[in-house]
Amino acid sequence: MSFLRTPDEKQLKAINHDSGPALVLAGPGSGKTFTIVSYIQYLIRNKKIPPEEILVVTFSKAAAIEMQTRYLESADSNPSTNPVRFGTFHSLGYQILRSTGQFRNFSLITDKQKYHFLEVILKNEGLSSLCTHDQEAILLNALAARKAGGIEKRSLELLDVETPGFDAEKLFALYQSDLEERRLLDYDDLILKCNELFRKSPAVLERYQQLFTHILVDEFQDINASQYELITMLALPQRELFVVGDDDQSIYGFRGSRPEFMRGFLQQYTDVKRYELTANYRSGERIVALGRKIIEQNKERFPKEFLPKKKGGEVSFQHLNTRREEEELLVQDIRRNSMECLDQTAIIVRTNLEARQYEALLKGKQFPVAGSIKKEQGVFQSEVAEDLYAFLRFLYEGGHRKDFMRIMDKLEPDLTRKALVSEIVSEEELMRYYRNNVEMRGQIRKLFSKLALAGRLQTHLAIRLFRNEIGYDSYLKKKSRSYVEYEDKKKMAQTIQEVFASYQRTKPLDEFIQQCQEKENKSPIAEQRKGIHVMTMHASKGLEFQHVYLPDLNEGIIPPKGVVDAKQIEEERRLLYVAVTRAREKLFLYETRERNRKVTRFLVL
Repeated sequence: MSFLRTPDEKQLKAINHDSGPALVLAGPGSGKTFTIVSYIQYLIRNKKIPPEEILVVTFSKAAAIEMQTRYLESADSNPSTNPVRFGTFHSLGYQILRSTGQFRNFSLITDKQKYHFLEVILKNEGLSSLCTHDQEAILLNALAARKAGGIEKRSLELLDVETPGFDAEKLFALYQSDLEERRLLDYDDLILKCNELFRKSPAVLERYQQLFTHILVDEFQDINASQYELITMLALPQRELFVVGDDDQSIYGFRGSRPEFMRGFLQQYTDVKRYELTANYRSGERIVALGRKIIEQNKERFPKEFLPKKKGGEVSFQHLNTRREEEELLVQDIRRNSMECLDQTAIIVRTNLEARQYEALLKGKQFPVAGSIKKEQGVFQSEVAEDLYAFLRFLYEGGHRKDFMRIMDKLEPDLTRKALVSEIVSEEELMRYYRNNVEMRGQIRKLFSKLALAGRLQTHLAIRLFRNEIGYDSYLKKKSRSYVEYEDKKKMAQTIQEVFASYQRTKPLDEFIQQCQEKENKSPIAEQRKGIHVMTMHASKGLEFQHVYLPDLNEGIIPPKGVVDAKQIEEERRLLYVAVTRAREKLFLYETRERNRKVTRFLVL
């Protein structure tokens, strides 16, 4: 068997794994992708396993594409002659549900829809103070973690919201109800419904067990309960399960992943073969040594060796009095050290807020900042589109309160939300609320007469009536800051109206909307701008850079203020370990004593 390069002794042992379950502990820079690709080759060439029976599962589409590309390069072939299946957990669940007809009447929710639905729920519950993008992201991650618990219900323990009236379980119930009413699934539902299908239909499970006789899982430390259940069901009865991961890099507890699943794997499969990739081919020895000192403070982990293969590695740790001094020194260090490799330089921080602050700092100092040059917002994902969708959902899907609330501020008459008592909005209910207001009752009667007419018209004509007769175009004119902006929004509405001329009401509305959005998303990818990378520690996982800058290494930031649980503290330490081990050659650390801050406990070594 030939390799793209010669494997080291530890890699070769894993690559030559014969049969049965295997756990490969692979630290940063240890060549795990190379090992996985080489093991696929070994299965096909040495064990004579048909390629179509091999399933490789990852946690991101980018990782799946990279793995498949590396495999095809090594195999010197193409997917038609080497049909190994590469994909994410979610794409696997999607394909299984779709192939068995379980997905026929459902559509996948978009990220934008998730944020919109959650915002409507929060506002309906009087929780507008939580309607910020960052807070909504935290809530959505916690909802995903709630689902990731699998069959057993568990509280949304990851939420720490002190807003009066906040009820996490009620939020979860309302969110799920919203999805079900619209016949939508999110990515976590794909796994849960797949597990339900397998439990209820042993014959379906057996078909997929025979289809995939050998299963490989990358980044196994990121697995959650429902994904673990799915993969262990699929692996029966052959039990040919080859999992690769590093419990020291388990940093997605807010999504439901836990490093305990790696230890549980050893308990569930008592005959498991365990391999350790101990070499680090990425970072200089001083950087590896710092990472080792940090992570060895954790108690709940597999003990490991750390064997750097590169000499040197520069580590600098600066202690400043103020944040301003920290920023000035960081900029000076970049100018002195990194001007020749800006696109291989990263500033890695704990939170999205810090990332935005440092991005603004760099731009203010005339540094190029890496990222996508955003293309113009798509017509079918615009605010105008969301308004029109809400109007159509109100017409076609039962007259729900949440849809009416989306459009009511854009209509005449000027109704109050207090009038919307029931989940289903009706003319009768509004008339009762305004029983002593003759003028308002007349306007309500006209509005519902027009809505009734719209419901009988073809969809594109209903949109035209909404724009011209009910007053949506007048709203756009009033809210636009310029005539040009008004014309742009009118063109969007006209485009959507024309596309809906082909819509047949026998088809689910959200399915048609999703198809329009997917078609629009196939336009050319936004151009990538080169420059310094600014990202959070979570976003840095899986990446590597020549030079890495880590500012704000203080208590209250990492770990954040209020984090006292031992497991969460260990995850915060793993997060810093991940950030440190992104650096190949130079690592710059900073902390400040401003406002009596203390250096993070993770660096008190």
